[in-house]
Amino acid sequence: MQLLRFRSCNDLSVSSLNLANSPGSHIAINHCENARFFNMNINAPGHSPNTDAYDISSSKNVVFEDSTIAVGDDCIAINGGCSYINATGLACGPGHGISIGSLGKNNSHEIVEEVYVNNCTFNGTTNGARIKTWEVSIWP
Repeated sequence: MQLLRFRSCNDLSVSSLNLANSPGSHIAINHCENARFFNMNINAPGHSPNTDAYDISSSKNVVFEDSTIAVGDDCIAINGGCSYINATGLACGPGHGISIGSLGKNNSHEIVEEVYVNNCTFNGTTNGARIKTWEVSIWP
């Protein structure tokens, strides 16, 4: 469950929203191209599970900038099929930071490429930026 869901959007611009206390992730971005999210304020209690600020998949050329994110899970969760993702000037924390993955579950092959994190601060997060992967089994 998300507060907002953007699917198959091109040339999307979202700014100056205050979102708080979603029961799940706050914003889902799926199959979008050329999207920009800026001047956003997203909040949930630090102890709240599964409250990603942004949950993004199969999207490219997505920019997150000049925003404050304080949630119980990932500030940005970047999943398979994403490319050219740019996070600039974010204040992230508490939460888990910016996460790529989990990738490779059940030996699947997923691609995430060209992710840039610039001038972001992480305060009270368990991680800064990280890549999460599953163990690959080489045995049948």
